[in-house]
Amino acid sequence: MRATASRHTPLEGRSMADQDSIKAKLRALLAKTTAAGCTEPEAASAMAAAARIMAAHGIDPDDIDTVDGERVSIARSKASWPYSLVHGAIERVSRARSHIRYSHHAGGRLKITMHFTGRPSDVALAEYLYILLERAIRRAQADFRATKTWRLKRSRKTRGEEMAAFTEGLCWRLTDRVLEVFSHRLPPPPAPTQQPAVTPEPELTKAEQARARKQFRAWEKMINRKGYWAGTAAADAIQVTDAMAGEAPEPQMIGRS
Repeated sequence: MRATASRHTPLEGRSMADQDSIKAKLRALLAKTTAAGCTEPEAASAMAAAARIMAAHGIDPDDIDTVDGERVSIARSKASWPYSLVHGAIERVSRARSHIRYSHHAGGRLKITMHFTGRPSDVALAEYLYILLERAIRRAQADFRATKTWRLKRSRKTRGEEMAAFTEGLCWRLTDRVLEVFSHRLPPPPAPTQQPAVTPEPELTKAEQARARKQFRAWEKMINRKGYWAGTAAADAIQVTDAMAGEAPEPQMIGRS
């Protein structure tokens, strides 16, 4: 009888060392997935064992510290600006952290992979959003290549500049939309505090002033392009639906009930 009672002791009733040991075992079991190279029977057996342990100790899957999401290949261009805007928004609303890893193939080519870590439900949301938005961006870019704004550009350089402007507008607006839809998952704004005395900012050097003017001109040139505003319009046209909640009679915006 004592052995049976011990098996069903809630996790909170155990020592910190026992808790860490149980959680470490659960993390190891939950890491045995087909994506990690396990066979389907091995993965199913590991999941069943993890479920028994969680039921025995009253553990919620989201209480098991963090899990490591599946790694996906990512193009070099999509590891940087302006795609990083969207990745940052996904991090904020899912509360999972993104990690980019750089390695090399046998032939010397650079390989970039990205994955998320966090609570199981947070990682699931981050991965879902990443796949959904990455596909939406690719589809919007393909549609833009069929427009006159892009096709009438004569050279590879001018087409590239127009696509860069389109992608920037698309990512900025898409980032705003994700943050709007998931505003309930964002931390509340800090309480207003007494404003400290304003100290004058140090004057910029001539080199810093020249650099600031150059950056402003580049930004001004970007937002004056037709492609930039075509990108914001494309972001507004993207229908973001909550496939995680299963099939529904009417499409729902992500995060809406």
